[in-house]
Amino acid sequence: MKYLILLFCFLTNSSFSQENPLEDSVKKEINYKEEQYFDFSSKVLPNNPALAIVCAVKYNGEVSDDGFNCDLILYLVDTKTQKIISQFKQQDKFQSDAYHLSYVKLDVANYKVTENIRAFGLRVGFEGSSQVYPSWSNSLSLFTIENNKISQILDMYPMDDLQGDWDTRCNYDGKKTESVAIMQSQKTNGYYDIGIKSTKTIGKTRAPKKETDPCIEMDKTLKPTTQTLKFSNGTYKKATNPKIKKK
Repeated sequence: MKYLILLFCFLTNSSFSQENPLEDSVKKEINYKEEQYFDFSSKVLPNNPALAIVCAVKYNGEVSDDGFNCDLILYLVDTKTQKIISQFKQQDKFQSDAYHLSYVKLDVANYKVTENIRAFGLRVGFEGSSQVYPSWSNSLSLFTIENNKISQILDMYPMDDLQGDWDTRCNYDGKKTESVAIMQSQKTNGYYDIGIKSTKTIGKTRAPKKETDPCIEMDKTLKPTTQTLKFSNGTYKKATNPKIKKK
């Protein structure tokens, strides 16, 4: 039975490695070694299937229990030839320590920033290492592609987060914020404004009178707030007037 399980795992892993020939081609082109990377993923652009984005998060320096640094490398790839057209690199973009890097994901939602330009996103998550003080957060970055060149127009804007205090049983106090980006119809400097709608929840849980009963949840969700991002000098920034128009 053990050998059958090992064979199944081998065949499964082999099939996974063959599922994305584009990634395999890029890995070969950059002399990829798995132990040098925190993550490696790709997405074909929905608005232009001839192009794909490969996101490589590469360790920079020593990787230890105390933490590590990572470079961000984005490759623009021709899906037909599977060759790299251009790249965008930020050295030491992510610093991971007690508040550690948990994921980096490509986001190809419809971030239409002009009539002719659709941006793609990058979601980055961090998570705390304390069980009694749970915490996590994620951010959104946006990039455009013009003349086969990748440019960043939004840098790690905070979207969701949680901070809490927990006794590992029933007593918990915390705050959680969840946000969504909404493209607006109005423009600033030729680019559509971006509305960030955020909802905050005050979390509270207490122990019941009877130990056999479930914990008592007393969460309270506050009225959503909005923030507008406007385009200026090549990037999106918070507007002085946070109001956004309702669709």
